[in-house]
Order: sequence, then structure tokens, then C-alpha cells
Amino acid sequence: MLTQDRLQELLMYNPETGEFVWRKRASNRVRVGDRAGRVDANGYRGIRIDGTLHYAHRLAQLYMTGVWPVCQVDHDNRVRDDNRWNNLKAVTRAENQQNLGLAPTNTSGYRGVSYHRAARKWTAERWVAGVKHYLGLFDTAEAARDAWVKFSTAQGLKV
Repeated sequence: MLTQDRLQELLMYNPETGEFVWRKRASNRVRVGDRAGRVDANGYRGIRIDGTLHYAHRLAQLYMTGVWPVCQVDHDNRVRDDNRWNNLKAVTRAENQQNLGLAPTNTSGYRGVSYHRAARKWTAERWVAGVKHYLGLFDTAEAARDAWVKFSTAQGLKV
């Protein structure tokens, strides 16, 4: 398993830019001073160390704290290749799920708001700790969104 000492031997991390740079030549493909890793199809930067691919945001956590993150590492601004230290935080899976954007099938344009065909109204609901909270039926998507925001704010959740 990769340790902080081994990571710091091979790479230098700049917490202000979020970039990893090779400090030591680890293979024929890298040069000292080059930016480490590549951005994958999902937008995350991966860095191969000793034959194992690691995500840069998790490496930043190891580099700065000396321990692997137990949970997930979240990018506050949702930019997956922005690995500046002040943009990263350790979160639970549930907390990280709150950062998801709208589903492609969303018709309201608002999170937690959908159209109820049988009632011909808009409905709002919010999941909290595995429990779905039904917030009611509304004449407009905006009114349902307002109820969702009010509930979320009262619960201290991200809006």
C-alpha cells in the first residue's frame, strides 16, 4: 500500500494549484518536473504509482494528512480535476451524493421536484438519511421548489 513517505519521495503536491509534479523519475514515461497523471473519461485525474492507478484527489488527502481517506473526497466546486487543497474535503457517500446534478430525465429543472400525472400537479420530496420526506403537491414547479428549499434549509441540508 502506498505511504505518505513513498508518495512524497516520488511527487510534489502544490496545495494552492492542486497539481502533482514528478520529483523523481518513476518510469521511462515520466520526467522530473512534468505534471503527473492524466484526466480520465469521467474528468478525474489519475496517477499511476508503482503499477497502481490512484486518483489525485485521494493522493492529495494522503500527501497532506498522512492517512488515506476513510470516506470519499469531495470537490467543493464540482470540478473533478480541481485538486486544490481548499477545494477538497472528506465526506460520507450520502454527503457526496448531494452534489449530483439533475438527472437527464428531470422535467422540472429543479432537484427534488417532479410532475405527478394523476394529480396534474408538481410534487416535492427530499431524501434524508435514507428516509423519503414527501413535501406535498403544488400548482407550479416553482412552488414545489420553494417547499423543497424551505425544508432543506430547515434541516440544515445543502440546497
